[in-house]
Amino acid sequence: LVDPAGGWRTEFLQGQLLASASGGRADGIVLWWFPLSVIARRFWPGFPFLLLGVWRAVRDARLRPLAIACTLMTALLCVPERKWGNHTYVAFPLLAALAGVAAGSLLSKVRPAAVAGVLVACASIAWALSVSGVLTRVLRPPCAFSTVLGPSLDSLKPEDPILVVAPKTDTLAIVELAAERRLSPWPALELPTSAGFPDAVVRDGVEIPPAWTVVAKGGGWSVARWRRAARY
Repeated sequence: LVDPAGGWRTEFLQGQLLASASGGRADGIVLWWFPLSVIARRFWPGFPFLLLGVWRAVRDARLRPLAIACTLMTALLCVPERKWGNHTYVAFPLLAALAGVAAGSLLSKVRPAAVAGVLVACASIAWALSVSGVLTRVLRPPCAFSTVLGPSLDSLKPEDPILVVAPKTDTLAIVELAAERRLSPWPALELPTSAGFPDAVVRDGVEIPPAWTVVAKGGGWSVARWRRAARY
């Protein structure tokens, strides 16, 4: 009644949600404490205040329901067998509420003019760093499949199969090809020597047999095509 074609039920509910919970997926992180690591590394602006909020909740009964909710949600995120970092983001609003209470108690002792001055200074510094281009030295480089290798992949049609060849399964590359290029990527540890897939992206260092020809290279990857299927 709700999903006549079954796409949401089979692809998302069964293929992703239940597969992550049971470990049926081959991707994701299996470490049980991975969500805790995500919170510590990615909730960094509010993490010190979060610890302060937990400490305050021990002494203040009014904060305990919020602290218990944060603890329970974080614990439940550790239960599924396979985990992704962005799954943990659902806990951030609750964590921000607890951290905000702790930060608010500290800010109440500071003059509003001082708070405004710090915010203006931080915004000015962020703006200057953005304009100067310094941040590009610490950010990850753009995806090679949409930049340097983009023209060589433009000839492929949506849902075309493509091999993703790397010494170990490169989940990020598979996701990027599926999301950005709308292709149907398949993982492989080496290029086949017989006809099958006409196109492949190959991680640097992987041997390319004579039956394949490299049509583009950059960003740690090469685009290779089966010689008989090469597009001119």
